[in-house]
Amino acid sequence: MPTLESEVEERKETWQDNGLEALAALSNTRGGTLWVGVKNNGDPVEPNGWTDARVAGKTEAIVSKIVSRLGIHPNSITLETVKGKTVLAIRVSRAPAPVSLNGHYYRRVGNTTLKVQGEELTRFLLERTGARWDSLPCAVDANALDDRAFDDFKELAKKRLPVLRPSDDPKIILENLAMIDSEGRLLRAAVLLFGKNVEPQRLSPTAFVQVGHFKGDGTTIIDDRQIGGNLFVQLDGVMAALRTYLQVRYEFPTEAGEREGAAALQRKEIWEYPLTALREAVANALLHRDYTDSGRAMIRVYDERILVSSPGSLPEGLTIADLSRNPHPSKLRNPLLASAFYFAEIVERWGSGTLRMAEECLGQGLPAPEFAQVGGEFHVVFRKDPNTDERLKRLGLSDRQIRAVRLAQTNGRVSNAEYQAEVSVGRRTATRDLGDLVKKGVLCQEGEGGKGTHYTLRHFRDLNAPIAP
Repeated sequence: MPTLESEVEERKETWQDNGLEALAALSNTRGGTLWVGVKNNGDPVEPNGWTDARVAGKTEAIVSKIVSRLGIHPNSITLETVKGKTVLAIRVSRAPAPVSLNGHYYRRVGNTTLKVQGEELTRFLLERTGARWDSLPCAVDANALDDRAFDDFKELAKKRLPVLRPSDDPKIILENLAMIDSEGRLLRAAVLLFGKNVEPQRLSPTAFVQVGHFKGDGTTIIDDRQIGGNLFVQLDGVMAALRTYLQVRYEFPTEAGEREGAAALQRKEIWEYPLTALREAVANALLHRDYTDSGRAMIRVYDERILVSSPGSLPEGLTIADLSRNPHPSKLRNPLLASAFYFAEIVERWGSGTLRMAEECLGQGLPAPEFAQVGGEFHVVFRKDPNTDERLKRLGLSDRQIRAVRLAQTNGRVSNAEYQAEVSVGRRTATRDLGDLVKKGVLCQEGEGGKGTHYTLRHFRDLNAPIAP
């Protein structure tokens, strides 16, 4: 008996070519049954034409049309009895490859057959064929590629690809990187990595990075840049923009016995955030984003944080929690792009990038980056100070406990007596509040108790200590 129309059930009163659309959609989704001679309400059509002597010829013609037009064979095509009437049931399985009709693809969404088109078509074909976006051929010839990009790549990759010679032409490099198919066509990865000027954006209109600098609550825009070109140009352009937005201080050697002259004048740059960690996050946003999505990678620089976002979710089998584990799996959405960045010594292959970002930040006294899946985007957040009011309230801190944190920030430390005076509580309450702050990883206790004991902000260089979310 036909059930309600669903993702696996469709009904037609008569056999027409829209029955082929329904079968293509069922085959492209989960498989299912097309009932012919049945109304939308489930009642059989009277008369429906499946009880006369010509039914065998009709079913043979239908099977022939399904095979010739869709390239699939039905699991079965049988006559069934519904409420005392004979109807036709055509059953198909989920096809191993995408099924098209007249060059179009269809799929089932609920009880509806929809044509797959636009960005969704690319995602659909990639999902059904197991191919990767960066490995698809494109209608771009070698004249659209930039010789300077290849020269730069040879210089960057000389350690990890020692077989590359300065005299190697672009074709040899692309063949070694597997970015030319068997018919000599360029793959999309080649254009994204080595394309001239705006060629990468002609291939994928949103393959650029939007970089913005904001003040205050984020509604005031100080600077807004759109950085295009190939991926190497985008990475360099984003880092150049960040250097103009961020503050830097300098440290000079002060050790006794330091050599005189030039050595004594050497200085070390200390940026607000470690540039190596930011570069890793930007590189990951370029490599692992979903290029079938119409969104774009974005870098938002605020007073107290930086947000790096890119379209797409984590690959199947990888979770947010995995990113902080050592080791964790390395799953690549665009393996050809990632391979080129690996050879250029921009990223590693072992899924260690998120761990290195954490080490860099913790080593500079900053909290580890936060990772999140927000809608259809992947976010990485760098913070100057983990002890924002929002985070402290999420930890369950009271208003007076937050004042203890502010005292420690202002003075470098806070004692039990100072806290009592600040918030007008007794010693027992102060001891309980401060002990709770230690348990939650916000403060550290210095001293064994009693006079001289004080509390300082937790130092984020301690990799082994737990960090509350």
